[in-house]
Amino acid sequence: MLRSRSPSTVRAHERPRLASPLIVLALTLGMAATLVLLFPREDLVLRLAAAPEGPLSAAYLRALLKTDPDNPHLRLLVAGNLLRAQRYAEMEATLEPALASPEPALRREALWLLWQAENAQSLKPMAGPLARRHAARAKELALVLAALERDPQRLAQLAGQLLALGEASRAMALFRELEQEAPGQLLTHLERAAALALARGDYPAAAEIHMAARHEAQTPAARRHYFLAALRDLESGNRVQDALALGERELGDLADDREVLLALVRLARAAQRPERAEVYVRRLLRMSLLWQWQRAVAGLDFEVRRVAANGPAAPFDDAVLSLAYTVFLENRKLEDAWRVAASAVRQAPDNLVWRQRLAQVAEWLTRPDEALEQWLVIARQSGSAQAWENVRRLGTSLLRDDALEAYLRHRLATRFDVALALELAGAPGKTWSGARHLGRSLAARAR
Repeated sequence: MLRSRSPSTVRAHERPRLASPLIVLALTLGMAATLVLLFPREDLVLRLAAAPEGPLSAAYLRALLKTDPDNPHLRLLVAGNLLRAQRYAEMEATLEPALASPEPALRREALWLLWQAENAQSLKPMAGPLARRHAARAKELALVLAALERDPQRLAQLAGQLLALGEASRAMALFRELEQEAPGQLLTHLERAAALALARGDYPAAAEIHMAARHEAQTPAARRHYFLAALRDLESGNRVQDALALGERELGDLADDREVLLALVRLARAAQRPERAEVYVRRLLRMSLLWQWQRAVAGLDFEVRRVAANGPAAPFDDAVLSLAYTVFLENRKLEDAWRVAASAVRQAPDNLVWRQRLAQVAEWLTRPDEALEQWLVIARQSGSAQAWENVRRLGTSLLRDDALEAYLRHRLATRFDVALALELAGAPGKTWSGARHLGRSLAARAR
């Protein structure tokens, strides 16, 4: 049974209030209105778009898109964020409503982002069929965008990629459209397009643009400049084989240009194609020989020098001759390397580097007498211990008294050694008395 309670005798008091409920409601609505005015939704989206990218801002943008899926500006911002994060599948799904939009500007922006994604994927190392699929889709999108875009910078990028994808006529038509706005600036537009292609890592597009500029250039120096720039574009992307193939395909009227041929030789060696390097080296040597004959015919040089019985000597061009010597050795053409070294020594007799090269290749060709002559000159002019050792080695094997005597005189002139003097006693045609006399005279001279 419940116990009964007695009524409370305490008087009820009302709680004190700072403001009535109506005042509190009015303050809340006022604060909300102030926040909306200070930080409107669109302004917040723009602030996020301008802020540095990061996982927090990206996550916030995606969250905003879920709450406002019909906001086209927000959708493009999220897609651009996903593009830079290389999340291409998510980006394409995000762009689907924008691609189907009837608004031309919105659809164009969505296509531009999609083209960038396909182009980026086509440049990544991947299986052949997959790379070709991305390249084909990027080409298709570029052709569509070329008819929609009006921004000069974007048109230049599209034209550059169309050049790389084999659409040269359409690409050059775009560049000429750009030139109409600034007559005489076609090469400037091409240079800017190449720079943009390099900036996004599209090395083939940059190379093709520079080759297009080469065909538009009016002077030989400008054509050479753009040709070499195209090769450097591919080299910077570590595409040496592609650079060599492009250079050989586009050589044309630069086939007798010294700088271009030197670049092709270096490319061929880097691409491990020594047989192609030899082709261009021989062309360089023929050009040098032709130049000398032209001088002789013009009366500027009446002495056409010859090396042994191996034909006229080329004019001394150390860079070309050094490259030719190296390429011939790489191709195991020792006789050709010997001819180059002999030509260089005949033209620059004081050049000890070339004398050493001639000595080495002469030994490889089993011509020790010629090698000994070169080592003797090197030893006498430089005093190199290694050169004198080679004189001693070859002089002993060839029984060359003059070489051995020169070696002994050098040693005795620098430091008299009785044991060394005994070496001469064993040399053919020499006697101990002769060695002793030579030793005493040199020792007295040293004092």
